[in-house]
Amino acid sequence: MGRAYAYANGDAPMPAEIELGNAVNRYGGMAVYGRTIGALEMRSIAIAEKVVNAFHARQGNTALGDQSNWATWSETNQGLADLLGLALREALDLGLIE
Repeated sequence: MGRAYAYANGDAPMPAEIELGNAVNRYGGMAVYGRTIGALEMRSIAIAEKVVNAFHARQGNTALGDQSNWATWSETNQGLADLLGLALREALDLGLIE
């Protein structure tokens, strides 16, 4: 999650989960992995994609830097806001962002 947050924030390269998710969406799991994708792999890809999508949704709501819009977005999208909070903490703990 932390790598996905740092990527969405522009502080890190694209994490493997996002790259693999893009390839799976384009070519299919069997073509990318050469086998059936496991549940943990699917979950990792889905969470990374959700973090990036939530980050961009929040940023789109705060395009002018108005933090009140950020607060409104967080109230309206509490689950996604919680996910971003966890991803931010992990990115900070990993030293990916300051």
